[in-house]
Amino acid sequence: MKPIQIIALIPILIICSTCEPNPPQDDILARVGNGVVTRGDFESYLERLPVPMQAQARSPEKIREYLDMLIDREILNQKAVEAGLDRDPEIEHAVEMYRQKLMAQRLVKSEISTRPVNEALVREYYDKHPDEFGGGKMVRASQILIGKTRENARTSYALGLRLTVAI
Repeated sequence: MKPIQIIALIPILIICSTCEPNPPQDDILARVGNGVVTRGDFESYLERLPVPMQAQARSPEKIREYLDMLIDREILNQKAVEAGLDRDPEIEHAVEMYRQKLMAQRLVKSEISTRPVNEALVREYYDKHPDEFGGGKMVRASQILIGKTRENARTSYALGLRLTVAI
C-alpha cells in the first residue's frame, strides 16, 4: 500500500471509530450502507475545520455540501474495511503514531493551560540559569573597514566572518 493512501485513510478511520454504535433516531442525518452519519459526527467534523471555515460551513447553503463530504468519507471507510485495510499493519502503525501525536499535543496543551507564564517567572528562570543564556564572548566593533574594490570588499567580508567564528 502506498504511503499517501495510508495517510488519506487515517482521518477516515479516526472519525468513524468515534461513531456511536446505536445513536437515537433523531440524531441520524444519513444512513450509509451499514453505517450512519449522526448529528454528533457532523458537529465534530465542523469543529475540526479551520475557524474561518466553520461559520461558512454552518450556513444553510453549505450544510448539505459538508454533509455530502462526510457521507463520502463514510462510504470510503466502509470500502476500506471491506478491503481489510483496517487490519493492515501499515495503517495500524500510522494510526498508532497519529494517536501518540494527538496525546502528546493534548498533554502539552493541558500543561501550558495550567501553568501560566508571566514576565516575573521568565526573569526568575533567566536569573537562576545564566549558563543557558551565556553564549560566547561578545565583541563590539566600533569601526569596520572595507576596501575600495569589489575583490577587497569580498576579502574583508570573508576575513570578518573568520574572525567572528574564531572568537
